[in-house]
Amino acid sequence: MEVIAAEKTENASATLTDFESAIDKLDSIETMPAVAQQLLQLTTDPDFNMGQLHDLVQTDQVIAAKILRVASSPFYGSRPATNLRAALIRIGMRDLRKLVMASAMMGTKTNAFTEALWSYSLKVGAISEAIAQLVRTKDLDDPFLCGLMHDFGTVLMNQVIGKSYRTLLEEPCQETQRDQEFDAYGFDHCDLGVMVAQQWKLFEALEHVMQHHHDPLIVEELGLAESSQVAVFLVALARQVAMGLPEETNELVTQLCERLALSEEELEQCEAKGLERYDDMYSSLLPKST
Repeated sequence: MEVIAAEKTENASATLTDFESAIDKLDSIETMPAVAQQLLQLTTDPDFNMGQLHDLVQTDQVIAAKILRVASSPFYGSRPATNLRAALIRIGMRDLRKLVMASAMMGTKTNAFTEALWSYSLKVGAISEAIAQLVRTKDLDDPFLCGLMHDFGTVLMNQVIGKSYRTLLEEPCQETQRDQEFDAYGFDHCDLGVMVAQQWKLFEALEHVMQHHHDPLIVEELGLAESSQVAVFLVALARQVAMGLPEETNELVTQLCERLALSEEELEQCEAKGLERYDDMYSSLLPKST
């Protein structure tokens, strides 16, 4: 899927050259920790086992410590996990991939901006997962990972541009974010995120989620595979919920619920289930404030 930074308003202060420059800068920063890269490769092998995962996780003390913390969280009964192997067994193979990925992606460096971004991203992942379980979608690649990483372009913009970017947005995850980015730089976090997804050779649905989570209904016009359309709808709806639904449901939420055959009551159930899982489990992954 070819991505080109679109031309925006006359006030845009950057050109495609700036977009290419941002891509080049990604080579000089740690956009994806080695453990996360190895995990993606390992878990695509249908014959991988718990022993291999244990050997990989124990090479990163920060990730190992977070896994121990999650295994001791209320979601797993609040019993202290005494060692990494016991923690991995308690969590189980199904949840390990997403937990290790989340831990690796968040790292340890934190400030108010990144704390807000990762808290929001984890909530979107948890709510996406809850919606996917209710609508029972077929052939859908990892809804939690789609939700977690949908806004990874924002992480990259923060790394490439730095303090001035955080000052521009004040806080992440706003509906006006793309317009602010285009006006300031001539490209946005969706463009940057999907370019990196292609470089990492992530699954196709995640590329579409990264590109279209702000304008999800466009995927119907693009004629994407049904599984990719559903992934985009799921995450777009989950992010609306994570940002806080208004008292009166907006038109986009109504349209997304229709696409997913989800009632308002069912959406509220997904919100409650997702946020409960976030509180009991995923919030344990957040970097400790420094």
